[in-house]
Amino acid sequence: MLGLLGLLGLVAAGMAVDAMFDSGTDDSADGAAADEADAALPGAQPESDPTLTEVSLIGNTPFVDEGMPQSDDGADAPDAPVVLAGTDAADVLNGAGGDDAARGGGGDDAIGGGAGDDSLAGDAGNDVLDGSDGDDHLRGGEGEDRLRGGAGDDLLWGEAGNDAVAGWDGDDTLAGGAGDDSLTGGGGEDSAMGGDGDDRLTGEAGNDSLSGGAGNDEIDGGAGNDLLVAGAGADFLNGGAGDDVLVGGASGWLTGGAGADRFELGAGEARVMDYDGAEDRLVVVYDAAAHPSPAVSVADDGVDAVISLDGVVLARVVGAAGLGAEEVLLRSA
Repeated sequence: MLGLLGLLGLVAAGMAVDAMFDSGTDDSADGAAADEADAALPGAQPESDPTLTEVSLIGNTPFVDEGMPQSDDGADAPDAPVVLAGTDAADVLNGAGGDDAARGGGGDDAIGGGAGDDSLAGDAGNDVLDGSDGDDHLRGGEGEDRLRGGAGDDLLWGEAGNDAVAGWDGDDTLAGGAGDDSLTGGGGEDSAMGGDGDDRLTGEAGNDSLSGGAGNDEIDGGAGNDLLVAGAGADFLNGGAGDDVLVGGASGWLTGGAGADRFELGAGEARVMDYDGAEDRLVVVYDAAAHPSPAVSVADDGVDAVISLDGVVLARVVGAAGLGAEEVLLRSA
């Protein structure tokens, strides 16, 4: 369902980054042997070479890796790819104008892709990754990381730790992984999946798809016609402006916001906060095998309406006293 293809893409992107830096192979983005790059260990002073790319390090001897060629006058050629490998220190790794690959290693690293379609991995430590231009793949690894996609259609995966992940422009795919993460889509039509932990997901502009996963999550669609999916925890969903679809989970609160919204009920007991019978819709989604002859009932306590399916309460619609069963639609899953 929501985010599955994007998450598979993130896993595939991660495998590609791992393969790029596997010391058992001789592959690199620019055709240079990866084992030669691994040989340039911290503390060894690299020789001067017009085909080497300088990488600044914090608190360590500068590490130089084979990468972007330079002209005789020292000006960088902007389109050649660079393969960069950090150390256990706090590294600063900067790509160039090509499709670069960089891996931070241990330490709190800062990694920038620059122009091009880049693959950046933070590994251990509290890292900052910035894809900049291009369709980039970013993985935070362990630690509390900050990932920014920049322009382009990016894949961003926080992985372990309490991460802050922002897509910015483009149609981005974001995944939090383990930890209490903050995922922000930005411009474009974005997809975000929280994963484990108590996450905060914000779509901002565009028609976004946001899924909380496990944990007690806050999901805000922002502007646009968004799809918000609650998960296994007690989630708070706010559609914001636009005609949104809010799918209830195990429990939680559903607020459509402005626009003609659809509330889908069935996974647990939800609380619908702002149902407007003039434009919103209530839909009970059921399993035909478990409910071969589904019967919806609505009880009225004078303030709220309580919706049940075959005697099991699915939702409390706040302030909807007088709601009739005919206003509740049925749909098989």
